[in-house]
Amino acid sequence: MAYRRNKGGLDISGATGRRPPKLSGSNKKRSGLSTGQSAQQRIAMSRAAKGRGTYIHPSGYGKQKRFSRRGIIVGIIVAVLALALAIGVGFIVYQQTVRNALKPTLDLKALEAELTKPKENDTSYWSVIVETNASSAEQGRGEVASLALVNSNSDNATLSILWIPTDTRVYIDGYGYHTIGDAFSLSGEVGIVEAVEKLASVDIAHYFELNEAGFNRFMSSLEPLSVDVSTASRETLSAAVCKKIFGTSSEQISSLAATVTECIASDATRSEIEAGIRALHGINIDTSFYQTKMPSKTETIDGVTCSIVESDSWNTMVTRTSNGMSPVADSTEVSTNNVTRSKCTVAVWNGVGVSGVANDCSNELKKLGWNVISTGNAAQFVYEETFVVYKDTDDEAAARLLASDLGQGRVVRSAARYSYTGNLLVVVGKDYKPYE
Repeated sequence: MAYRRNKGGLDISGATGRRPPKLSGSNKKRSGLSTGQSAQQRIAMSRAAKGRGTYIHPSGYGKQKRFSRRGIIVGIIVAVLALALAIGVGFIVYQQTVRNALKPTLDLKALEAELTKPKENDTSYWSVIVETNASSAEQGRGEVASLALVNSNSDNATLSILWIPTDTRVYIDGYGYHTIGDAFSLSGEVGIVEAVEKLASVDIAHYFELNEAGFNRFMSSLEPLSVDVSTASRETLSAAVCKKIFGTSSEQISSLAATVTECIASDATRSEIEAGIRALHGINIDTSFYQTKMPSKTETIDGVTCSIVESDSWNTMVTRTSNGMSPVADSTEVSTNNVTRSKCTVAVWNGVGVSGVANDCSNELKKLGWNVISTGNAAQFVYEETFVVYKDTDDEAAARLLASDLGQGRVVRSAARYSYTGNLLVVVGKDYKPYE
């Protein structure tokens, strides 16, 4: 069977007729979004019904100053989400029992069906955080003001935030191409989770949503901060808030978890949030906290200006993050990695039976500086995903680097299951999308 190249790389979907599998978790049946009305009608009606409203001062606490939010609110959301990102045991849906001005009510049954419970041995988890422009829950849901995909890696004790432009162009089932923010307007929390999953090809474990009322309450609980909230950049503010949270005393964690539960709409329970804080308590924000923006370019299509994801760079960024690495390599890492690539010997196997795949992957690795010494076929053409196999623990870091270079690939130890010559083995699966 011949393969063909698309704009995004090698397309071998014809071998199975299915969408390439995600990096982790199981594939789920997508039911799509309701098509009772046109996308434009649904978006317009949703926005009109939600409205921005005016700020309603939540009862139960004293006067608050209204912080300058433009350009910095997402940083606060990141810090809030950091409290629960280390959750790695179980997935219990939180049922909100009382409506209040701080957070909206989620459709937890529908959301639970879309989210993916982490497996017991999983060490890397993804969550979505949404900041809306709604003044309060009583004034509606509003529109997406900021969006981030966040990863917690318990093995490496790292926290990574990948900012996604809200005008990113995506395909929404039943509606065609729209901005990713429209997915929220059309189908709320379920729509935005599904859109992010497709954009990044990952499974989402948790969802967090924060409006202006919740933001103000949470900010008041963290005062004083080491930076000026009204002038600090998003990145500076995010780091400052995370330092405050994970530097708090153990005795204060329960109270902090309760505040998070009050301020943020999520599937996570208070006990899960508290466990998350304790799991990352004391994390070194200066060395283990990463944040960067999704690589994209701006284009105008059919009169609409939007962000177009740069797929290869984005795939590499997501894979690096999943493996507990910084989303983008710094100069020191680049120098070290070049030495690793040149000294590491690699074998490449075709695991899908598509003609030329192993040679294509081999050529791509050689271009990146890897020392490929052989190509061949796997014993069976049954690999749904690409594997990067290593024998000795000394080669694990090299295996993770190779997976990040490819932009896909699950890193596994051989444990005598694979017989090959070299330091590493790449078994090409159906998710393989090489660089052009």
